[in-house]
Amino acid sequence: MFSEHHGIEVITLMYYNMKHTWNLGGPEQEPVYHEDMVPFSTAWQDCGTAVRAAVEVPSERLASNYEAFFIFPDLPHRKFNNEKTRRVLGWKPRYHVEALWNKETRLPPSGLHEAF
Repeated sequence: MFSEHHGIEVITLMYYNMKHTWNLGGPEQEPVYHEDMVPFSTAWQDCGTAVRAAVEVPSERLASNYEAFFIFPDLPHRKFNNEKTRRVLGWKPRYHVEALWNKETRLPPSGLHEAF
């Protein structure tokens, strides 16, 4: 309502869980297996590129002055999808979460249990 009343564009990016890239698979490395799995885990770098995509999206791509987007990578089961985020913002995740669905546990590179 605020965006319509004042004629401004408001884009909301919704995140659930942000992860370090050492326990996600992606362009720099093979997936690493970990027991801590949340379906909507997103790499920090992908979170940042989503913000940039939201700031740079042309107004013509937005269906209204207020749009909300869920930010998460492609999920192996395809139960939830990020199609709107990809289509409207042109955002594509670089990191994936397939390895988090496995139960094999590995420690981070530092060998310590770090906060996620």
